[in-house]
Amino acid sequence: MGEDQAVAGAKAWAGSADYPNKSTSKLRGDVLAALGVLKVATADQLQRIVRPDLKSNKAIRAALLDLHLHALTASDGHTADREKLWRLTGHGLEAAQEVLPTGRDLGGIARGASRSGAPHSMMVNERILAVLQGGSSPLGGGGVGSIADWSTETVHEVGPKMRAITDAGLRAPQPGLPVLLVEVDRGTMTAETVAAKFERYKRFFERTAKRGEEMRPYWHLMYNHRPRRMYGQDPNAVFPPVAIVFGGRLGPGLPCRTAWRPSRTPPSPSGSPAGGGAATTTSPTTGTTAARSPSSPPPWSTCASSG
Repeated sequence: MGEDQAVAGAKAWAGSADYPNKSTSKLRGDVLAALGVLKVATADQLQRIVRPDLKSNKAIRAALLDLHLHALTASDGHTADREKLWRLTGHGLEAAQEVLPTGRDLGGIARGASRSGAPHSMMVNERILAVLQGGSSPLGGGGVGSIADWSTETVHEVGPKMRAITDAGLRAPQPGLPVLLVEVDRGTMTAETVAAKFERYKRFFERTAKRGEEMRPYWHLMYNHRPRRMYGQDPNAVFPPVAIVFGGRLGPGLPCRTAWRPSRTPPSPSGSPAGGGAATTTSPTTGTTAARSPSSPPPWSTCASSG
């Protein structure tokens, strides 16, 4: 190699005044897109999403630092394991809009989320990563989609003063999945809260809107879904799947946390259930159902000890 060639090669690898950490424009764009979806993430999570072939997150950290110099990213805190948390700034959010699919609503920036360690966001990110990477066992399926197919904290308007805010949503029409909505519970939600979430989703899926001369399910319009008509089936009566991922402090009480369900007794004029306000508890071990007072808590401890 001649002297002139060596000098040219050194200049190619040198950091410019604008990007002294030597990150590439392609990598910076990929990091912007991933943070636009996730809202807040660690360099390790970003590396596993945008450059899973790399052995370390050094290049990702370089891209984050170069973006930070241009006021596109910020870091406000750390995870419980002392990993630095990164988010987009307002200008960064605008830049992410340029590299993500047209029309994608990114919501707002995650200002303040990092100060508490963002445990919920970290769990949501890991669930997204699990789908992107696929199963690790011999029978595990391959990964599905890319980070651009996901959205987080998506608002689904149900009606006046009622909405369902989805932790993560996947649009994957290629395998026949118009949208998969994912809720993540770190062990903090009660069974009543979980049930209320599904009720809100049901009401959202039942919402209709007029398109031309036709009334269509609103979620079809929101996700640009055109269902295939099948003999004997109303395509508008088919709802997309909603998955809930349980994590955190689970223990043996998990079957019981998901077993309680309210009775279908219609409410009385006073607003409480008729017939004394009874609710029902179903045992996951015996399958029996018994009435209980709505003021008494679901018998998690009884159920856990029996399991």
